[in-house]
Amino acid sequence: MPSIKLAMDFGTTNTVIARWNPKLSAPEVLMLPEIGASLPINSADHAATPPPAVPSLLYVNNAVTGAVTIGHQVRVSGFDNQKNNRLFRNFKRGIVSSPAPEPRIIDGVAWADADAGRSFIARIIDALPYSLAEIDQLVL
Repeated sequence: MPSIKLAMDFGTTNTVIARWNPKLSAPEVLMLPEIGASLPINSADHAATPPPAVPSLLYVNNAVTGAVTIGHQVRVSGFDNQKNNRLFRNFKRGIVSSPAPEPRIIDGVAWADADAGRSFIARIIDALPYSLAEIDQLVL
């Protein structure tokens, strides 16, 4: 059974997941097709290929069931332009701030930034192209 080693950079704006490739002795940034996107680079090197990343966005579709949309799908669906309290962006800041921001009431359920973070990370893990049994190490 393969021993997959992964690292996740959970960023305020974008999240990047990399896999250690033992054959190359180097990391490879993973593209998660449904939730990730190759983001534009502001660089003089126009030939540079932008690294794939998952926008650190979470939209609560149904707070009662925990149904959410994350990453690039938030943008594709236009949820990032909605004028309601269901969109979490910059929620990493709320996770580490003290005191934490007040939870939002969505569909009668309190959703804090920490809840958004847990759900976001769980959905990223679900989107990985590996089973949990194949993953030997995941560094956050």
